Amino acid sequence: MKFRHKYLNPILLYFCVFIFGLFILGAADSITDAIYAYLNHLAPKTFPIYNQIYDIETYNKLERIKDVAAIFISLVIINLIALRIDNKKYERIVSITDGQYLMKDGLKLYFKEFLLSDVICAVLMPGVLVIPAFFLTEEVLSYFGLIYWNWLGYNMKFLFDLCPAILISMAFSFIGRILSIPLCVRAWRAAWLSDI
Repeated sequence: MKFRHKYLNPILLYFCVFIFGLFILGAADSITDAIYAYLNHLAPKTFPIYNQIYDIETYNKLERIKDVAAIFISLVIINLIALRIDNKKYERIVSITDGQYLMKDGLKLYFKEFLLSDVICAVLMPGVLVIPAFFLTEEVLSYFGLIYWNWLGYNMKFLFDLCPAILISMAFSFIGRILSIPLCVRAWRAAWLSDI
């Protein structure tokens, strides 16, 4: 497999999906709010809803936890989309196996072929993309930066300092990539076999 297909294309695909991350984050925010509201309905003592005026400190702590959860969900979704649309990886797996593989064999093959490129893409990209928002002024971010590649850093800087923000973004993205791999390997097999 060519270098650009194995290493450069995944980075480009990740970035193309990442620039829509602000919209994905909005959806993830709604998901975390809905999940917490449902958990509160099931177990109100375990998952209480705090008053924004009277319990400001506890309310802010809960909102911070929900924000971190939403960022995690966003990075999982970004990795899932970016990996699912990576046609070169799909073609490579199918060309070796003709779609005739058990999941464990497909996963072994995938990791053998693409583990390094996935680590580079899923870990390096969010780590690098978080940094600019910590150094750009609010005025610059409000005009053009937030919509495109600074959404993650912008949100992380309200939650963490720079180094933890980088490490947490990298960890969340890597976990998101690992969680996405079985889903995509299964989807690629299904897509190929359904076309035969």
